[in-house]
Amino acid sequence: MLPIRRSDPGRIGARPRRARRRSLGRLLGGVLAALAVALALPSLAAAPPAPDGAPPSLPLTGPVAASMAPRLSADGGDTVPASPGPTSLPPERLSGYRWPVLGGRVTTWFAPTDSGFVVIDGQRVHDGIDIATYCGDTVSAAHAGTVLYAGRRSEGYLGFDGPPDAFYDLAAKRKLSTAAYPIVVVVDDGNGYRSIYVHLSRALVTKGDHVEAGQRIGREGATGNATGCHLHYGLIRMDGAWLPVAPDLVERWRYPVSGRERIDPLRVLSLFENGAPREVPGQPPPEISPGYGPLAPLLESQRRRHEAEQPTPD
Repeated sequence: MLPIRRSDPGRIGARPRRARRRSLGRLLGGVLAALAVALALPSLAAAPPAPDGAPPSLPLTGPVAASMAPRLSADGGDTVPASPGPTSLPPERLSGYRWPVLGGRVTTWFAPTDSGFVVIDGQRVHDGIDIATYCGDTVSAAHAGTVLYAGRRSEGYLGFDGPPDAFYDLAAKRKLSTAAYPIVVVVDDGNGYRSIYVHLSRALVTKGDHVEAGQRIGREGATGNATGCHLHYGLIRMDGAWLPVAPDLVERWRYPVSGRERIDPLRVLSLFENGAPREVPGQPPPEISPGYGPLAPLLESQRRRHEAEQPTPD
């Protein structure tokens, strides 16, 4: 999702690679790592089932200071302050979402991986879903909304608990050009969630544009630290729990220590829809969705709903 960490694979059948370790100094590293763990680790206790029998939603608690005031980063991005609790609907009750790339393969699920960006249940997690078709394929809006950002400096729009200026400053000191970052489109879905579309070869929308679900917003690519053409699609609950950013990324790249709740896209998108991506042979969906629970009941619910919606033969 983000530019400097290694992206999970965009090639069908490829395997994730371990992120390279770079030290910013033992003393600074120890301090930042300790702060990341002490300040950012949220409580992820089990949530009760929804009243109508729908799968439970991720609990929404976390120790990041509730008194945090809104701040703007240097490039105009925003940071949403902590709140008493979410007012947005649980992911399973959202509507209007569709797959942003049709007929592809899922090369990386929302699942634990050594190179994951956020920490959930004590595990580093790939915080989105990677879908591969071919370079230049159409990427469409997964949901109607307003474009908040389109370009290569998107971190200020991704729900961190502070501005990402230190990250950009360090990247500049290490002489990373803007081309090192992926092309990203961030859309406010109008329901308390943001959709992010990463590694585009080209964005076809600009800040302030209104988009409808299914409207073309970009082209599939491999910009940033990607191993091949694919789309990384992520969903952020902007009033959800605070999740810690992986401590070594805070230490080595000065990322903010926490970010808003990342949602498994399978909680809003069905694998049984027409045009839904298929799994790579031998790489099925994980049995457990991090921070959520077993996926089997959710997938079974999607299957039954799909079968019920099919027309009855004459």
